[in-house]
Amino acid sequence: SCDVSTAYQYDPQELLINWYHYANSFLDSARIICYSMSNQAILLEIKPSISDESPIFASLFSIRHSLEVFLKYLSLASTILYSSVNSEVEKSIVKEHNLKDLFKKVQIKNFRSHPLEEEVKNLEPYIAYFNKIDPFGFSLRYPLLPEEAFTK
Repeated sequence: SCDVSTAYQYDPQELLINWYHYANSFLDSARIICYSMSNQAILLEIKPSISDESPIFASLFSIRHSLEVFLKYLSLASTILYSSVNSEVEKSIVKEHNLKDLFKKVQIKNFRSHPLEEEVKNLEPYIAYFNKIDPFGFSLRYPLLPEEAFTK
């Protein structure tokens, strides 16, 4: 369960800043993992391999989660700009994990004819890629589960 009750002690601008920084922190962690992997490969003169123990999964998860949180940030931003945000609005956004559905919500909201319109459009290939390999946000986070676990 998600408790967002403390978020409303902040003004909306501070709430958005928190979401933005949180999205960036996951992207930064992916950069650190990739940088570390490449440096280790250079120092040890080895080719990085993708195995179950590889940090590549943590890196990919961090990139995917960064996208998810960033889309939620954009959704909250448009809600704050054009209406008002409350705990119910934020809870409904927080509970959504499907990148494709989040992206649709962001596109439907007021990002057409907006300065961020081009940046939002540029996310589309990344959304499509991660939606293909991890549509619900579980595949990169946990060891493989039976497909039925995702369809219930």
